[in-house]
Amino acid sequence: MNIATALNRKYVHYTGVMLVSLCKNNDRHINAYLLNDALQEADFDLLRETVAEYDVDIVDVKVEKNRFDERLPHSAEWTMEVYYRLLLPELLPETVERVLYLDVDTIINGNLTELYDRDMEGKDLWAAHDMNGTTGAEQMHPKQRSMFASALEKGYRYFNSGVMLLNLEQIRRTKGVRAYIEAIGEWDGQMDAPDQDILNWVHKDAVGYFPWEEYDLFASNADIDGLTYDEVRRKTRIVHYAGVKPWNTSHLHYEIEQIWWDYAKDVPYYTELLEEFQRSVMWDKKVRTQMDDMVKDYERLIETSIQLAERLKGK
Repeated sequence: MNIATALNRKYVHYTGVMLVSLCKNNDRHINAYLLNDALQEADFDLLRETVAEYDVDIVDVKVEKNRFDERLPHSAEWTMEVYYRLLLPELLPETVERVLYLDVDTIINGNLTELYDRDMEGKDLWAAHDMNGTTGAEQMHPKQRSMFASALEKGYRYFNSGVMLLNLEQIRRTKGVRAYIEAIGEWDGQMDAPDQDILNWVHKDAVGYFPWEEYDLFASNADIDGLTYDEVRRKTRIVHYAGVKPWNTSHLHYEIEQIWWDYAKDVPYYTELLEEFQRSVMWDKKVRTQMDDMVKDYERLIETSIQLAERLKGK
């Protein structure tokens, strides 16, 4: 099984958790291609130690960061590394005909043989409808609605780029990296979801869909929809912690995050992760600030209600 992910040094520990979850549930040889521009040998030593008991090769795939203009859309959530997956047809060996791309913030909670070995059916890639099947024209930004207007009218479903089975042999032969570079120009660099918009644009006529419920479940959306830890643990093979991360403290937490921590127990630096999380819980003021703001809003509402009641009483 060939898998790939893109990361920077801040995500090394979390990549280890993802890899352990993959290896624990898939008893086969795995080639893990790590796309990066600055990982050090110590980082790879740590990751190799983390998966030492499994049949997996960690492969350092260095990316020339200057391949992408720093003026391209990026943020704390969408770092420049998101663009690296666009180079997969070029960066991976020609002998790699298919690769499963996995975001670092995924947990592999089941066997992926059925997904990975599937018939490509002439598609460039297979992915899941974005945001637990909810991304349609109404949820898109204006630029996205404009670019995908014609496709959406024909029933196109915008897919998530965090979990993709790529038919590299076909992409190299029919499109290549040049197609992505040209697409960035067509969008005039105004992507709302940087690499995801480009991948959807280039492959909109050659994408197949696997069920998001099984292979790309957005954990926070699932919690809002009422799914429980037990249900997700039992039924979902890939859990995606898009947006809200289990290791961050600046948000309200929910029980499906426990699945990430279940697998984190098997990495050699688990105690370090716990201590870092504990420190953040004690020192992070964001949730307290939000609660204080809610109290102030409530007090203002009460004061306004009292004033309104007094005016009505005076009448």
